[in-house]
Amino acid sequence: MIATRIAPVFVRVLALLALLSPLWAADPVLAQRRDFVGRVVSIDAQSLHVKDRRGNEMKFVRADNTLVEGRSDWGSIAPADKVLVRWNLTTGIARHVVVLEGPPKATKR
Repeated sequence: MIATRIAPVFVRVLALLALLSPLWAADPVLAQRRDFVGRVVSIDAQSLHVKDRRGNEMKFVRADNTLVEGRSDWGSIAPADKVLVRWNLTTGIARHVVVLEGPPKATKR
C-alpha cells in the first residue's frame, strides 16, 4: 500500500531532476560571454572603445591571447572599422575581435 503511494511521487521527483539536470551540467563560464557589434571609436595598445548603433559605448581590454580576425593584427584595426567583439562579461576582456567588411564608405562632396 505504501509502495503504491511512493512510486508516483518518486517518478515525479525523478522527472523533475531530469528536467533540471541541464542547468547543473551547463558550463557557467559560457554563460558569461557576450558579443558586441559596433564601430571603433578609439584604439590603443591595450584597449578598444566601440560604439554600437544605439549609442552604447563599451571599452574592452586586450589580453595576450586575444584573437583578431579580418585584419593582420590588433595594430591594424582603425577607428571607424565595424567590429564584432566577443568578450567576457565578468572581466571585460576581449577574447576575439572580428573586423566586419561593410559597404564602401560614402565620400563627402
